Amino acid sequence: VSNLYYKSNSRIYKNELMALIEDLDGLPFPDKELFYSKMNYLSKTYTIITSRGCPYRCSYCHNYFLKELYNGKGNYIRRRSVGNVIKELKEVKEKYKMKYVMFQDEIFTLHPEWLEEFCKRYKKEIDLPYACYVHPNTIDNKIVTLLHNSGCVSGNIGIESIDEMVREKLLYRSIKQSQLTNALELLMR
Repeated sequence: VSNLYYKSNSRIYKNELMALIEDLDGLPFPDKELFYSKMNYLSKTYTIITSRGCPYRCSYCHNYFLKELYNGKGNYIRRRSVGNVIKELKEVKEKYKMKYVMFQDEIFTLHPEWLEEFCKRYKKEIDLPYACYVHPNTIDNKIVTLLHNSGCVSGNIGIESIDEMVREKLLYRSIKQSQLTNALELLMR
C-alpha cells in the first residue's frame, strides 16, 4: 500500500510514496457540512484552496521538505481549473449563504493567466468580497487591479523580516527590498 509505514517485529517498513495527484479537478469538493451546519460563525466565511504547492524554497516552510520528498512523483505545483473553482463556490454560496471567501492557496497570484480568467468569472458569477495570499514576486499593477476589480479586500503578504540579508541568507526568500516595497505600495493603494 503506497504511503504506508508500519512496524513489524521491531522492524520499520516504508512503502513507496504514491505519485502526486495532478488532476485536482478530479477530486470531489470537500464535505464541510458538519462544520457549517454546527458552527454558525463559520457560515459567513467559506475557505477554499484552488492550488497545491509553491515554487519557492523558504527554509521555514513545509514546501521545502515536501518538494524533496515528492521529487520525481509528479508536478509539485498544481492548480484546479477556473470552472471547477467557480462550480464549488456556486454550490456553497447557495447552500451556506456565505458572505465572504478566504482563498488559502500558498500563492493565489502565482499564475497570471489563470488569475485573469478567474477574476472575470468570479466577479460575474460569485461577486463576494474575498481575501487571498500573495507573494511580492507576483504583484504588479495589473495583478492588483484584477484583484481589486473582482472583489479582493485583503491581499495577505508575508514579509518575515525587513532585513534583506536575513530574508536571503537565513530564510531563502530572495526578495529584493525594492520588490517588497513596490508590492506593499501597490496593495495599500
